Amino acid sequence: MIAQRSHAEAFQMVPEAEVVAVADVDRERAKALAEKYGIPQVFSSYEELLARGGVDAVSVALPVFLHAPATIAGAGSRQARPLREADGEVQR
Repeated sequence: MIAQRSHAEAFQMVPEAEVVAVADVDRERAKALAEKYGIPQVFSSYEELLARGGVDAVSVALPVFLHAPATIAGAGSRQARPLREADGEVQR
């Protein structure tokens, strides 16, 4: 799992970062990640996670072809990874 090998581990090394939720269509996989890294909230979709409100930042740990939809959905959060022209999705 990409998130487990890079994103989640990286956030553990940043004292100012606090991961408060994780989402995965495989809820059991999300629960396992949450338990391993002490993440208090688990969701079955990023849409469900974003709907809870209060999102300060989003880390998109999805296959590349899903980056644009997830990033667009998270654009209402205070911080989101900006799209790059090289992604070919900027016009969306």
